Amino acid sequence: MPTLATTYSVSVDNKATYNASLAIYQVDPNLDDPNVLTLAWLVKPSTSGSTTAFTWEVEYDFYWTEVDNPKPGTTITSTATREADLTSNNMVLFSHADGGTYQFSEATSGPKSNILYVHQDDSIVVADNAYIGIQMDNKPVVAVKAQPNTKTEFTPHPTYYMVYGRIEPGEIIDISEYADVALKLTFDGVTSHSVTLSEHNQFHLNS
Repeated sequence: MPTLATTYSVSVDNKATYNASLAIYQVDPNLDDPNVLTLAWLVKPSTSGSTTAFTWEVEYDFYWTEVDNPKPGTTITSTATREADLTSNNMVLFSHADGGTYQFSEATSGPKSNILYVHQDDSIVVADNAYIGIQMDNKPVVAVKAQPNTKTEFTPHPTYYMVYGRIEPGEIIDISEYADVALKLTFDGVTSHSVTLSEHNQFHLNS
């Protein structure tokens, strides 16, 4: 029988002085690429005086998209995806297809478990601005520009960060902008957290 995915959750008691959106983004500490795009992964509008809940499962997909303006504020959605897991379907080939688009091969088993591999072949055209990345729970997490004859490795043991602001789902985030205000969320031995966004517009981790 297939193993059921673990469900994670965060509940936020919003006492902020203004209405905006709560957003969670992820950082892969092993993705050594200065041009990586970090995306607003989970986003929900939230009003002061309300409680906002996020739930998700750790299920992965490869995805690609075209990004003409890879700057903070641009939103990204997936053009095509390929289902992935961390053991038997953790490697794909990404290539230029007939008709001008791009495609993934069927997923196969990569050299190591717990790493997601994307091999980009010689057909990649840099000027096409094709970006590859991974999704979690059907939503894009991160994006990297595709390059010919290149292998990109994603190591999914993410660190989660929560921020509050006028943010759209899939929006490219300048994480340096939120370095002093983002709440770091880890799930070592736990699957849920309770958070308060205070009257001073600051996050506090309750449990």
